Amino acid sequence: MAVPAESLAELPPGWTEPEAAGASLVYLTAYQALTMWGALPSSAVVLVSGASGGVGTASVQLAAAMGHTVLGLSRSAEKSRRLQQLGATATLDPSDPQWRQAAKALLGQRRVNLAIDNIGGKLLPEMIDTLADQGCVSLVGRLAGPVPSFNTAALFFRRLRLGGVAVGAYTNTETRYAWQKVIQLLASRGAKPLVDSIFDFGDIQKAFARLQEGPMGKVLLKVKPSAP
Repeated sequence: MAVPAESLAELPPGWTEPEAAGASLVYLTAYQALTMWGALPSSAVVLVSGASGGVGTASVQLAAAMGHTVLGLSRSAEKSRRLQQLGATATLDPSDPQWRQAAKALLGQRRVNLAIDNIGGKLLPEMIDTLADQGCVSLVGRLAGPVPSFNTAALFFRRLRLGGVAVGAYTNTETRYAWQKVIQLLASRGAKPLVDSIFDFGDIQKAFARLQEGPMGKVLLKVKPSAP
């Protein structure tokens, strides 16, 4: 494949090829979700749904590196523990009807300044309920499908804002700047992208089967052996 030189980036120091291979899309998406509304207030609270997914884990790592208080939503106790190792201050189970009350109790007088929503569906209005005055929602995905019922009045008095994330809208210059910021933020915490498993190209069906199991980290295909 011929690729324009300006579309390439060097392998980040200390990263393996597999770590770099699956990183660019999810980390650039997470960076845009975190920065698209401008600078967050000091001691900001960031809430991430689908926190154990690709963009979710990237968002947790980057938000923690930015110094924010990070709340992750995950239904898995095991993944919740891993998210806290990655930088989440706390994790909550979105299937628990009381998760919003638990979040508010945890935060005390504070509320969520930025929600990064990878899920959609009925979870979106619940996340909006946790927002502070002038809070924002960066909409990344809709794994749970359309929002079944949404009252726009929920946005009025707190002056809330919702916006879609479209990392493909970055110019080449913006992409390169964002990528360098991502590398710097991860390096500041000694963090790296997560790789769950690597399959030979002939085992592509096994790779998709692994994806269906919901791993935490990238599932990669080895297209050809690495050069000696």
